[in-house]
Amino acid sequence: MGKMLVFTNALEGRDDEFNRWYDEIHLPEVLALPAFTAAERLRLAEAQMFPEQRFRYLAIYEYQGSAADAMDALMGASGSFRMTDTMAAEVQVSLFDGPA
Repeated sequence: MGKMLVFTNALEGRDDEFNRWYDEIHLPEVLALPAFTAAERLRLAEAQMFPEQRFRYLAIYEYQGSAADAMDALMGASGSFRMTDTMAAEVQVSLFDGPA
């Protein structure tokens, strides 16, 4: 089992729309893929040890199999995802295969 971390931002002034899309549409679409077993989303806290954070939102997905399998599942389904115009263009995605 591994985890995929996805860091995102909403476009200025569109956080509510972005969060609604992510929670009601995007998470269910990703979790419908057999490789993905769980997901949660978090919002960046105001208090930060290092305040120069680029991203406000984090989605943590759990997947079965390897990182390559998870990416293959996502890339195979990406054309069917209903995307939004409320998400900022810069996104950071990191996959982790297990404990260090």
